[in-house]
Amino acid sequence: MNPNKKSVQKKISLNDYGEFVSVYRGSGTVSIIDGAGEKPHQCSFEAGQMINGDIILLCHNLAAGLSFFFRFGMQAKKFDGKTKEGHLIRSNESKKSLLQLGYLTKPENWLYDQNLALEITELFITYSKEQCHEIHFGICNFQFDEHDTLENGKEANKVIIPLIEEEKIEISFKKLDDYDNKINRICILRTIDVTCELVLKISNQGDLNKIITRVDDICLLLSIKNGTKISWIYYDIYDNLGKIIFRKHVSKVTKAYQPLDIFYFKESHTFQTKKFLEDSYLHYMKYRDLFKLNRGVIDAYLDAKAASDYIETRGGKIALAIEFLKNEYLGSKGENPEYLFSPQEFKKSIPSISVAMVNTLKLQGVTDQNKIQSISSEKKIEGLNRRSFGSILRELIKEFHVNIASDEITLFIKCRDSLVHRGNFYCKTCLPEERQICEPLFSYMAEYFFMINILDRIFLRLLGQDDKMIKIDWRNPSEKMKEWLK
Repeated sequence: MNPNKKSVQKKISLNDYGEFVSVYRGSGTVSIIDGAGEKPHQCSFEAGQMINGDIILLCHNLAAGLSFFFRFGMQAKKFDGKTKEGHLIRSNESKKSLLQLGYLTKPENWLYDQNLALEITELFITYSKEQCHEIHFGICNFQFDEHDTLENGKEANKVIIPLIEEEKIEISFKKLDDYDNKINRICILRTIDVTCELVLKISNQGDLNKIITRVDDICLLLSIKNGTKISWIYYDIYDNLGKIIFRKHVSKVTKAYQPLDIFYFKESHTFQTKKFLEDSYLHYMKYRDLFKLNRGVIDAYLDAKAASDYIETRGGKIALAIEFLKNEYLGSKGENPEYLFSPQEFKKSIPSISVAMVNTLKLQGVTDQNKIQSISSEKKIEGLNRRSFGSILRELIKEFHVNIASDEITLFIKCRDSLVHRGNFYCKTCLPEERQICEPLFSYMAEYFFMINILDRIFLRLLGQDDKMIKIDWRNPSEKMKEWLK
């Protein structure tokens, strides 16, 4: 390395990390913990939230020699400062910090520009202390339905739902100024971006936690409708004059846009956003905690639609999603619903069943003790008491009146079993004797979309919606659809 060079590498900037929703610059104090405790360090900063929700904070112009001590367990924590415009800005504790060396500031002394990069989960900007009046949540990947009625081209019809206890709250969806460009971009590149804001009135910040929980619920409902993960990543609070008084950025789970909405093969039918939310909200609230819909079940279902994975992996995710739902459905039925008989009572019969199995195998001429022991072991016999996946699925479908015919259920079970037990699609693994009972579909693509369609119909019925409108005759698809699914 030549110390006479004015620069070893370019000055590190927030622009090096990617695209940002918002960026802030100014000066402040970063707290760093070392062996002697927590100490403040003055710095200039750049902070911002990326379009995927990640929040990055860069601290520049740190004291010389910090890099040496950072090797011995020092850790950056929270940050407080002011933007160039004079607004207060702070972060919560960082979950990851990294010291980066930039360009040589003084080649003769080998002093480098030092930058501390922090990955944080929350960033707060305070503009003023006025009374709150309205709150806007920035949501990723939301696309208006073609039947949504817009007012002045900016807001959808207001949705009225019971948001806090029995109080009904008006919610509207506001397009961002560059909505069309954002939608085109995420559709073509399958990426992430904030496209709209969800707007509602707020008179008391004490209600904010309840409101945030409900907005999370609304995002899950919108995700089911649009077939892609929709999340909020920031919110702005405004006063009654329409002036922003507070902003909070939150690093939340986001996913790339995907076009698999529930009408993927029925383009002539759509749900108006307003009607879908108002009709499904109370159904969702009824089953949300019972089936843990907001704790992994819906996310697993959406992840099965992710176009970024290999088709076999996506098929496996469908099996995982239905397993999530099946498990929570059983959990809602009380004690031991997974078993045919009480496990305690059944255990009393295991020794006699084991003896009978051993005697039967010997009568059939089986002499291999390893095989006999494997089949007649206590653990193996315990499995006989478990209900089959198929029987549980049929019960769930019947209880929620999902419009799925018996032969469709049989095909779904065959597809699921093949993915779980053989690691491939049923059309690739079915045996001649299985084909006599249940003929597979004509391609693995058809099988994948058939399983997605079944999941769509189950979730629609959970939300009190009519699933007949997305029912497809998979045994006799149109020539255009068949060509597409080859």
